[in-house]
Amino acid sequence: MLVGRSHECDYPPSITSLPILTSQLTNFTSARDVDSQVKKALLEGKSLYFIDEEQLRALKPDIILTQSLCNVCSIDLEQVSIFAQTCNPIPVIVSLNPHNLEQVLESLVEVGMAVGMELQATTRRIELEQRVANATVHEPLNRPNIAFIEWSDPLYVGGHWTPQLIHFAGGIHKLNTQIGIKSFAVEYSVLVENDPDAIIVCPCGLDIEKTKEMIEDLEQHTWWSKLRAVKEGKVVMVDGNHMFNRSGPRLVDCLEWLNTWIASNCDASKLSSDFPFEVYFHTGTIKIPQDQVLVDIENAHSLAMVRGELTYIDPKTGFNVFTEKAALDRGICCGRGCRHCP
Repeated sequence: MLVGRSHECDYPPSITSLPILTSQLTNFTSARDVDSQVKKALLEGKSLYFIDEEQLRALKPDIILTQSLCNVCSIDLEQVSIFAQTCNPIPVIVSLNPHNLEQVLESLVEVGMAVGMELQATTRRIELEQRVANATVHEPLNRPNIAFIEWSDPLYVGGHWTPQLIHFAGGIHKLNTQIGIKSFAVEYSVLVENDPDAIIVCPCGLDIEKTKEMIEDLEQHTWWSKLRAVKEGKVVMVDGNHMFNRSGPRLVDCLEWLNTWIASNCDASKLSSDFPFEVYFHTGTIKIPQDQVLVDIENAHSLAMVRGELTYIDPKTGFNVFTEKAALDRGICCGRGCRHCP
């Protein structure tokens, strides 16, 4: 039945020969830069994705499957709806918007009904619900505190169904215990104060190799190596492009893996699994590239300027440095080469 796919739809592998009908505005450079690209586009009212309208119109689909859960993760409902009105005949739009695991499984039935396969979809949902029941820990003696990190800069913690999966598996996601709300950013100090028993680094949309790059961002901070989970080797990196962040049946695979991991006292080095994850081991070395030092300085200066302050603390040396405001207030150049002299 499937005649086309988005640029992110790549599972199962058998569908990758189908034409790609969307593309994205952003490019992955660094965690901070991607966040800036996204915020800038949204502030300007731009979509983060494009539709290949000519190719999609030529395919004459009867049904378009889309989503209204997150306009950052994939193309949004409004953009698809506007395009659909230009087609002849106008396709039926089935928009999925699940916020928890039960709603994800129910979306299978929604799709089944749309394509005339309600019985098959219902049967599949029942099978998945049984697996969920088998992997659910009802009264654990002790719930380990699991931190789920979806982005490193700024630091985003898991939302939607993620806290629920962790709870079902016998843990607790103290950084966000509310099921169904979107992931959100927190200050690094919140993670440090939380000092979780174990950490899952699973950046939205990124594979293991890109996740390793994001871990390097966290390693630049002195507090990272002091976290209990880092010191005890209870940090895992998971392929966020395929697991946890997609609202599909493989969330049940995630739950089963979580159940096994938490039951092993979060010692993933002992797990044997086809699940796409790697254990993280901290080398104990913090390497701060020069360009990162400059970024930290500019961030500190920018924050001081926003606050209207005359000085700020240099993040590298600890010295007190005059801001551009101080130089402007003075009104003359002293000739000493002040860092922010305009």
